[in-house]
Amino acid sequence: MARVAPRGAPLNASVRPQEDMEDKAYKLTRDVAGEPYDFLVTTLLERGQAFGLVWREQLRFAETAAAVRAELQPLQLRLRKVDRWPGTRLVGHRASVLTYRCDPAARCVLTRPGSLFSWHAPSYPEDLWFVAEANSLLLASVAHQRQAWVFSKPLARVLGQRITLELEPREAGDAKYFELAV
Repeated sequence: MARVAPRGAPLNASVRPQEDMEDKAYKLTRDVAGEPYDFLVTTLLERGQAFGLVWREQLRFAETAAAVRAELQPLQLRLRKVDRWPGTRLVGHRASVLTYRCDPAARCVLTRPGSLFSWHAPSYPEDLWFVAEANSLLLASVAHQRQAWVFSKPLARVLGQRITLELEPREAGDAKYFELAV
């Protein structure tokens, strides 16, 4: 798989779980809202290199989603039309997956929905995810299914102080759901 380039360099297409997390993940047991959500976003922006959001072509989005796209545009690293992103693989559809540079300026936009599982159409783009340097996936979410996973043991220790996480084994076939299209 390709690796994520150092900060400021272009992103490659694929992400992978951290090496010590190849066969497990920490699942968020419920939605994260309010102060714990602010803590989650702040921590991920500090530890991450990039984050992504998804606009599925078959969905209509509200003005709030358009505002998110416009406000994050200065941080945009890449736009890809693909059928997969961390946590999801589409069949017969494509989506615009936008990747942004982690920056403290994104915090106010990323906390606007109020919770992790609020990242879904029509109000917002979908499925917030974060990667760190060395191409390691930190967080993947599938908001409309109310699912999210942390893929870093050190990050899980920090987040677990305020957010309930449950260690979840992963099957060998799960890996294909946690990568981006090339």
